[in-house]
Amino acid sequence: MARESRKIGSKRRKDPKRDWTNKLESGKIVLYILEVILVLLFVIRNVIDNMDEVRDGYFDLLDVLVPISLLIVLIGVEEVLFSILIGAFRKDLADRFRFLESSKRGAMTTAIVAFTLAIILLAPPVQDMIEDASGRDLTETSPELFKNFKSKDPLNLTGLDSLFVGTEDNILFNVTLYRGDTLADAIVEDNATRVREWEHNFDVDDVDDFIILAQPVAAEGDITWHLLMKTKVRPELITGIAAPFLLLGVFNLAYYALARMWSRSTESKYVDAQTRRLRSRFKIEEAFLIYEDGRLITHNSRRLKPERDKDIMTGMLTAVQSFVTDTLIDEERGTLDQLRYGSLSILVEGKGRVNLATIISGDESAALRQGMKNILSYITGQYRLILDDWDGDVDQFKDVKRYIGHLVSTGQEEAVLPDELFLFHRDGRLVAHQTSRLEPSIDDNLLQNWVDQCVGAVRRSMADPNKSMPTKLNVMGYDVLLEYTNYLNMGFMTTRKDADARRDTMSDVLHEIDEKFHDLLYEWDGATHELADVKTMMEEVLTERIRR
Repeated sequence: MARESRKIGSKRRKDPKRDWTNKLESGKIVLYILEVILVLLFVIRNVIDNMDEVRDGYFDLLDVLVPISLLIVLIGVEEVLFSILIGAFRKDLADRFRFLESSKRGAMTTAIVAFTLAIILLAPPVQDMIEDASGRDLTETSPELFKNFKSKDPLNLTGLDSLFVGTEDNILFNVTLYRGDTLADAIVEDNATRVREWEHNFDVDDVDDFIILAQPVAAEGDITWHLLMKTKVRPELITGIAAPFLLLGVFNLAYYALARMWSRSTESKYVDAQTRRLRSRFKIEEAFLIYEDGRLITHNSRRLKPERDKDIMTGMLTAVQSFVTDTLIDEERGTLDQLRYGSLSILVEGKGRVNLATIISGDESAALRQGMKNILSYITGQYRLILDDWDGDVDQFKDVKRYIGHLVSTGQEEAVLPDELFLFHRDGRLVAHQTSRLEPSIDDNLLQNWVDQCVGAVRRSMADPNKSMPTKLNVMGYDVLLEYTNYLNMGFMTTRKDADARRDTMSDVLHEIDEKFHDLLYEWDGATHELADVKTMMEEVLTERIRR
């Protein structure tokens, strides 16, 4: 009896890695843009308000530099604070590690640039260069000295510090300093009579126009006058630019140290989590290091009494190695590196004089193989001279037991709940089966029993028009969640308390399979070779817990 699917379309899944820190990371960009806009409006407003000075040839560069510098420093400090917040609360360890590594490098780069700018502005040679460029040192020959001058440079980076007047012939003269741009409107700022040298100090923040008039007391004719105007960098250049950048450098340097320590800690946690995840699929029961001739060098075990079956296990592995050496070495096939032993697997890695063998329950992992190779390579390098002509003295390898012990399961690995995932055709045939159990296989009779009970419950519902399709069954103490499409049924058998949280994922995966293999499933002949990708797609339901 054909029925419409309970769920027509696939719901869009939320990416479990997208937590609020991702939204914060995106939202901060909006904040930065708003701050930039506000500062630019402020700068433009200042320029418009001082347009008269601009027309006179003076542009207050500090009105632009200081707000922009403060903006850069503000964003830099905010970036540090956001980084601390995101680094503290980002849930996914891999994402957190990548973020911390990236922000760590950014913090160091920012600190270097900030300190460099601050040091450049604070460095006496740089300030001397700015002051020399804006100062004036004149020598003029005339009956009297008359000069109009500004107390600021065209960019207003410096202010007048002092004014010195003297003559080449050291004659007496009278001098008057006026504040203003014309004598008619000017007021006397300072004066002196009958002096041979005269100097006046200014307030560096003074921005007025001045006139200097110096006349000889008794001399007639041309006089060689010497006028020296010294300038000083305005404090705003230091307090408004250098100091904030110095603060920004300190902030980022402190964050770099924190992020570096934080990154290492996160990396360690991530590695531990991934190790537990990988080991949750298998357990390493025994690890043996065997010499090339079959002699046992050392052994480590997960069992409480590792000596109990030592002779049996050693004999077995010696026989295996003998079998590998004598029987299965040829140019085409290479060396046997795995052997099934009941419900266990024996994995072998060989390198030169020694072989490392592990006995595992569960599924082999590529990471385990690489770990075996790494440890074997290290042992071979450390004990090369001893291994070249080993006399059988195991005391020479007292540390090796600890090395291979790193491979042995501790029993603290992340637990794997016995989940079973079934994919049925609408006529009740089993299309595919996935499991998260540690055992490498499941008894065929038990598996068929599970399948029969699930399929039977669905068929009974389909046969009775008054019954709705079941959404949950109980099979041998397990909860079985059920999802449907027109051609497929999916059953998720588990003991998890949060099993219902998987329904959206189940539904999405089921609809993806149905859509991808729709034409094949319409008239399915029972062949599974064309459905090889289905089992991989089903893994998403079982492994979702790892990503959350």
